[in-house]
Amino acid sequence: MDFNFMSGWSVLAIVGFILLVLWAGVWKAIALWKAARRGAVGWFVVFCILNTAGILEIIYIFLVAKKTSGCCESLEKNNLDFFIKLL
Repeated sequence: MDFNFMSGWSVLAIVGFILLVLWAGVWKAIALWKAARRGAVGWFVVFCILNTAGILEIIYIFLVAKKTSGCCESLEKNNLDFFIKLL
């Protein structure tokens, strides 16, 4: 078999995969840090379990964490209750 025609694609795929892992890892780390600092146990658990290539983490960082800064105790309790019901 001749694998030479695929060698360029396989290197590109490996580099792309590594970049995707790094991209998702950075956003996951930031989101986990923010969730832990806010005491958002429900969000923290979701980030640990789900891998969404950084999409959910970006939404959390720029929409949820900014909107609820300062008044998040009741919101986080409701989120935690929601995730407990799912289990």
